Order: sequence, then C-alpha cells, then structure tokens
Amino acid sequence: SSVYKLRRRLDNLSQSLAVQFFITISLIQELIKISTLYYAQKLPKELKKFNWFVDAKETKTTDYERLWTLLILPMAVQALSPFYTVKDEKFDYSYFKRFSQTLERFPFYLEHLTENPNSEFKGIDFKMIMQESFKFDDSKQNVGLQLVDIVASAFSRAMNGNLQEQGWENLGRLFIKKPSQIVQIPFLHPDSQTYSKIHPRRKFYGYVIGKLERKANRKLY
Repeated sequence: SSVYKLRRRLDNLSQSLAVQFFITISLIQELIKISTLYYAQKLPKELKKFNWFVDAKETKTTDYERLWTLLILPMAVQALSPFYTVKDEKFDYSYFKRFSQTLERFPFYLEHLTENPNSEFKGIDFKMIMQESFKFDDSKQNVGLQLVDIVASAFSRAMNGNLQEQGWENLGRLFIKKPSQIVQIPFLHPDSQTYSKIHPRRKFYGYVIGKLERKANRKLY
C-alpha cells in the first residue's frame, strides 16, 4: 500500500536525515507563526505570498526531497492547525486574508476540536501557503539560500566553539526577539552516554544564545 511505501522510505532514512525531517516540521510551524505575527505589525504586504526555496541535495530528485512533498508538507499543514490571529488594530492581516478558506466540514485532523465535525469550518489554507510557490533550488544559483547557509554555518560554528566571538556576536541582529528563547535547542531523548557529552556544553550554548538575544533588536511585539 502507499502508506507502507511511505513508512519504508522513512525507515530507510539515515539517522541525520530522520532528525532533520522532524526538526523541519517544527521549524515550519515556528516560521509561519512568528512571521505572520511580525509582518502583520511591520510589513503587512509581505503576507500576501509565501515563496519557499529548499536547498536541493542533488541535480536529480532524492528520496528525502520526495518526502518533502509526500509527508513534510502535509504534516506541517496539520501541525499548524488550528491557527489563530491577533485581534488588535496594531495587527493588519488584510493581505493574509487571501489564504482564508471555508470548508463544508472540519478536516479529519481537527475533528477533536468540535462536537459537530460535519459543521462548516473556517480557517487558513496552509496547503496554499506551503505549495503555491515551492521550489527545490541549487544554492549555487540562489543568493537567498547562500545567505541562509552562511548564517546557519556561522551559528553552528559558534555553538561548537569553532568561531571567534567577533565572527558571530552580531548574528543576533538578524533574529526576531520573542518572549521565548530566540533559538530553541531540541534534545531528542539522548541516552545517558550521549547526554553526558552534551550536558557539559549546555552552559556554553546558553552563553551564545544569551549573547545573540542581547543583540536582537527586532521585537515581535
């Protein structure tokens, strides 16, 4: 069956790609929620369209990239629902309204939120947000992907202690300062041996993130 084939593809992912798979879903959730809050206040017109560019691993489509279409996008859509906007005059969602949708009944993954799943559902069309403009692109030809790669590489080296502070301390200016920590560090149930290696560095991780937070000057609210 198709479900079995998808499961087989997931099972065949390397450990690093499997972690990336689940982290990506969380990242998409956070990205859409934070970006809509931020731009509804600062630049509402930016919410008119979402352009997604994903760094292609090879010239031909890989199994992981197929999973983007088959699993990551649908799972991200489900994870984002229900979605709430802020009812305040400071927040302008007028450009975002084009993503509104009305369905005859509640989606199956939201039926637990209502006593009558057959009633009309009004919400956001996240499938449209995610798939209207989505492309796997070669970073060699995409300046945006190159810039993201530079920032991600600098942050990774900072966390690993392989980059002098002068090389990463101003990265915070690129972050949006939010009530919670600007960078979330997931720990995926490490065993005792792995945890013993990670734990001594947690204080340093906190130092790096704290430094970035103090530099962040674009507030979410």
